[in-house]
Amino acid sequence: MNRVAHAGHGLPELFDHASRVLRKAVPFDAACWHTLDPATLLETSHYVENLPFENPRASELEYLYDDFNQFATLANARRRSGILSEATGGEPQRSRRYRELIRPFGLGAELRAAFVTQDTGWGAVGLLRPPSSPDFTPAEASLLTEVSSYLAQGVRTALLQAEAQKADPSADAPGLVLLDHRLRLDVITAAAAPLLAELAETEGGGPSELPYVVYAVAARAQAAGRSDSSPGMARARVLAKSGRWLALHGALAQGRPPGHAAVIIEPAKPALLAPLLVQAYGVTVREEQVLRHLLRGASTKDISALLGISPYTVQEHLKKLFDKFGVRSRRQLVGRVFFDQYAAKRRD
Repeated sequence: MNRVAHAGHGLPELFDHASRVLRKAVPFDAACWHTLDPATLLETSHYVENLPFENPRASELEYLYDDFNQFATLANARRRSGILSEATGGEPQRSRRYRELIRPFGLGAELRAAFVTQDTGWGAVGLLRPPSSPDFTPAEASLLTEVSSYLAQGVRTALLQAEAQKADPSADAPGLVLLDHRLRLDVITAAAAPLLAELAETEGGGPSELPYVVYAVAARAQAAGRSDSSPGMARARVLAKSGRWLALHGALAQGRPPGHAAVIIEPAKPALLAPLLVQAYGVTVREEQVLRHLLRGASTKDISALLGISPYTVQEHLKKLFDKFGVRSRRQLVGRVFFDQYAAKRRD
């Protein structure tokens, strides 16, 4: 799996190769592979094997309800994988996902895993077997945990490699999608159509009314809105096949019936991408904060005031960033984060 992860595959090829290798050690009949937004752990795309491609119910079950072995839970756990029967004490019917998704598709056993490296989640997979097949074993789950970091590195590599090859972003107007309380399409603006087409190209398996990530963001917004103390907001970033990053912002729709969610889609701004792109370079939390302000054009004095640290400390953080990214100036650093560094390292 280490060889597959570091072969430089794009996402569809990575998941295809990983599936073939993994199936030799952990047989399965159906699977759903995901990329995750490392900042929010939202599912941003999916690649299915022997499962229906269009299934908004999957994202609703993942984000609107508490359940066993949800990907965000696995990504934050010491053990990155989980067997559904084990988590439910031998009673998988306790899982809403099992009752409403797995069993209706004629499947039974489930093994899930999150792909995590350096405490950051980049992807996930759900493996399934029919009721007539043996359940997944602890040894198989342990194997999936062992390869989690390799698969995370493979997903991260695919995303960053595509970033280095991205086209010049155009000044598209934001698009708006409204969904009802059951995540059914209600309203879509004209500006959303080309952006949705870009998102759809990132997924594999067949046509769908809306890209999976739109349902995921809407479901997360609905779940957040159930709390009186939450405004019902959600966010994700996705690398489109065109090579540019798109940002999705979800919120409960005001002036609409209860539970309606609005999802805005727009080209991502550099400051929004910073947390995603610097994961590969071992940047600390404080260095990332300095970099965010730098990307917004802040001076050393501005950053000092904003972060409550001395100008000398800001300069020290900048020096460390220069060393980590292999640059000598602020301008080179900004360019290296988004265009040059990763492609150069791959060529070397």
